[in-house]
Amino acid sequence: MKGVYLRLIGGQNEKEKAMMAVEATRNVKSTLRHVVSPDSFSKIPGTPVAYWISDAALKSFDAQSLVDVAPSKQGMATSNNDRFLRFWHEIPQESFKTDCISHDESRSASEKWYPYNKGGGFRRWFGNNEHVVNWQHDGREVRIFVDEINKIRPGGRLKNQEYYFLESLTYSAISSGLFASRYNGSGFLFDTKGSCLFANKGNLKSVLGYLNSKAAQTYLDILCPTLDYSNLGVNALPYKEVDQSKPAEEMVSMARTDWDAYETSWDFTTLPLLATEHRT
Repeated sequence: MKGVYLRLIGGQNEKEKAMMAVEATRNVKSTLRHVVSPDSFSKIPGTPVAYWISDAALKSFDAQSLVDVAPSKQGMATSNNDRFLRFWHEIPQESFKTDCISHDESRSASEKWYPYNKGGGFRRWFGNNEHVVNWQHDGREVRIFVDEINKIRPGGRLKNQEYYFLESLTYSAISSGLFASRYNGSGFLFDTKGSCLFANKGNLKSVLGYLNSKAAQTYLDILCPTLDYSNLGVNALPYKEVDQSKPAEEMVSMARTDWDAYETSWDFTTLPLLATEHRT
């Protein structure tokens, strides 16, 4: 048995929507009218009532998902961000380590502060690198605090530690609009609201190109209908391996240049107008 659904997302007010509903009810060929079997919803992870999805888009969920190629992981919850987090410009630069690649290196390093992904506003390809976390000696102070606070009220979590410092893509879990993913090199730790994707196979830049595409947004509007781009929703994205690394690399390069052109970047060197190429 099939159901009849009317997609009334157009219209500026109740009167216009009512007129659209009447037209779609009377006209069986209306593009606002969708006749769909409820069984088709079960093919989509989470079983959302996405009655407007095309047959081709629905069939794509039969193939591999993004979790098979580059799973999205949540990071840490310190339980006291005021104590353990800073903006990078608030700390002594000699105590800032941006090139750590492993827990072992962190244990032996003297630096206190490490790059920390915490989401941020809408920005694609590269940027929003603003926060740092106290991870001196592999997070000794954070670990002690989290262990103690969890004895009183469970809350602090240091999730997915095996992914700390690895090359990744990040994104803001909470958004007011479109999904925005960015590239990170190695050296970052990450937050519960600054989730990251790590490559199991394939090329991260190709994944980045897909995540920032209209195709991915179409699926995310179904999988994550609220303003929260959850790990479950992102991981459930259908993914076909197509090499998009070159255009993605170009976009990352341009976004990096733009980000580093301002003093809010820790890699800022000079204003673009004062650079050598603008002096001749």
